[in-house]
Amino acid sequence: MHRSPPPSNRLACRIVSFDYTLAPDGEDIVSLWNLEAPAEWIRLVYFNHTFDRHGIDRAWVAPTWRAGAPIPTRANGEPDESLWQAVRFNARGQDSSPLDRLAGEQVAAELPALQSGTPSAPMIFPSDWTRLPEATARGDGPGSLVLVRSRARGRLPCNSWDPRSGVASQINRVVASFAVDRPPDPGAGIASPGDVRPSPLIAPFAIDYIAAAAGYTVVGIGDSILSSLSTDGRVSGPGLRACAAISRPERPVSWLNQAYAGRMSAAFHANGVADIRLHRPQFALIQCFSGNDPPTRLAADEAFARSLAVADEARRSGCVPIMLTAAPMFHDKPDSERIRQHSNGRARELAGKGFPVVDLDAVWGTGADPNGYRPEYLIDGVHPNNRACADLATLHLAPLLDALMSRPS
Repeated sequence: MHRSPPPSNRLACRIVSFDYTLAPDGEDIVSLWNLEAPAEWIRLVYFNHTFDRHGIDRAWVAPTWRAGAPIPTRANGEPDESLWQAVRFNARGQDSSPLDRLAGEQVAAELPALQSGTPSAPMIFPSDWTRLPEATARGDGPGSLVLVRSRARGRLPCNSWDPRSGVASQINRVVASFAVDRPPDPGAGIASPGDVRPSPLIAPFAIDYIAAAAGYTVVGIGDSILSSLSTDGRVSGPGLRACAAISRPERPVSWLNQAYAGRMSAAFHANGVADIRLHRPQFALIQCFSGNDPPTRLAADEAFARSLAVADEARRSGCVPIMLTAAPMFHDKPDSERIRQHSNGRARELAGKGFPVVDLDAVWGTGADPNGYRPEYLIDGVHPNNRACADLATLHLAPLLDALMSRPS
């Protein structure tokens, strides 16, 4: 039986981990993030998903009290650009602590290119930690708001998302994103934006922050089943919903999405380990199987073995692994269904070996052979719909996480 890992004042958030793209040349991207707690320190995590090097010329962060504008705004509605803080990269992309004495004024960074043969594993590049001038509670909703402005020479690697997400408004999310014209001199300082356009692009890739309220980070490691491609905003899966349900001001719970649509298990397991090492979550949701892998017993057993390696990495880092069975996605493919059920049998056995297990197959499926989604959970035969994710979060995952967090350390 797992005891609760101790809560931490350090939290991490990422709502989108797919649709990698490059911002148009000549644009700064300004993203407004809703964190679960007012941040004292913040670190931006950028990434590169291409085989070419890309550069960050400048980046800034600022607390803000109001949503809807690409400049910091105080609670009285007055803009205050003195709140912008320049982000530095003196650690040159290496992990660091706010207490490290990093000499220099390195405000630009070069993002390393992908290595040959690793197209599904972006190169991660964290900034130094930045002290925010004021830790602010959001005036019109839960959590706190932080603006991030990112500028790149050439084109900035970004995520793309559908901002029409209702559920995501309840927890760490990108409230809005804007594109603004880059100054003629990319190295110039912050300036009031001229032409402002709504943008579907998000930068940076993730945010780490330190707050006065101690809480928990939950990382989701999987494919489009866990990212829940067919839900509101394509991001309103069971992990996001469960974190939203149990997060409180005195005990924030932050969602770190590492689930990527179309990704094979070898890639999402490797990326999950990278997230565990860098962001230090306390809980990890781990898919043991992927329908994107070859439909063979060997591939299924290799995926299962990798999921155990991820769980081992999590445990050695003080993170509780929560294993997930495969969703009922092969109702019309009997041969693939036998392989999926073989994997699910192995995953269910882990419950007797001290692992928390969430059985997606049992919760979402009809129980038929081949198994398929229940009618109320059906949308395309492969992915869960909004109700499926809501029920799994409310009835199973949120109570499990809440119970694990409440056990003595």
